[in-house]
Amino acid sequence: RRIVEIPFRAHFADPGDAGYVEGVSKPKDPNLDKKLEAELPHIMAWAVMGAIQYYAAETIAPEPQAVIDARDAYKEDTDVLADFISACTMRGDQHTVRAGDLYESYSQFMQMNSLGRAISTRAFSAALSERGYGHQKRGGIIYRLGMRLNAAGLSYRGAKFPDAQKFK
Repeated sequence: RRIVEIPFRAHFADPGDAGYVEGVSKPKDPNLDKKLEAELPHIMAWAVMGAIQYYAAETIAPEPQAVIDARDAYKEDTDVLADFISACTMRGDQHTVRAGDLYESYSQFMQMNSLGRAISTRAFSAALSERGYGHQKRGGIIYRLGMRLNAAGLSYRGAKFPDAQKFK
């Protein structure tokens, strides 16, 4: 499992502090450290009991919506396959594209935009299927259904990086 982001939107600052926002900032508690230290044994017991329940797979409260929203936003922000689909394909019930051409365009998109290594063809195929794009084999060639390459996608297909010597 991955780390779960827990949004903490409360803001504590006193008037005159950097970052103080009228109507948003809550006053700081100058004795908070002493209060937390006094409650430390209870806080630790609460944390340990929560871990015991979690690992025992007992009923645990459902994830708060703020945590779900933060995870969804993170996935959306870091989903380069969605960026490729949005930038380089067109959707349509009648559209089809050769799977090899689609993957070639995707690989070049990743390389030319410095987005990291392209995922494997198997992972790419699984990710497209997960997003609802079917496939069909015709004449020994696999086609992806429901999409086609647009002009940008076609330009990435077969694209090569310019000769670096031309820019010196």
